[in-house]
Amino acid sequence: MSPRLLRLALIVVEFTSLPLLVVWMVYVITGYSMLTPLQLIPNPRAVHADRLLRITALALSLPHSYFGTLLLIARRVRSGTWRSIYTAVSTSAIVILAAALALLEPDFVAP
Repeated sequence: MSPRLLRLALIVVEFTSLPLLVVWMVYVITGYSMLTPLQLIPNPRAVHADRLLRITALALSLPHSYFGTLLLIARRVRSGTWRSIYTAVSTSAIVILAAALALLEPDFVAP
């Protein structure tokens, strides 16, 4: 992998990590608020099922996981052949996951 791609991967992972943490914490807090009598958020079911929050989570999770996987492969895999195989498999997995999520969320892609 080129140093430019690794630098881009590190920047994407760093910039998506904190917003992703906030989004997933909102999901955890609203999920627990639906199960317990303690109401931290007034209407947890509406927040938990919010379409914009779901699309934001997907838009942050996909590049974060892809570029994070590329960084992991670059740091841990020494063999060039295995590095290419792992990169192809992770790229394929992310593309398949993105396609499946786009089918589940039809308005995620432009009409």
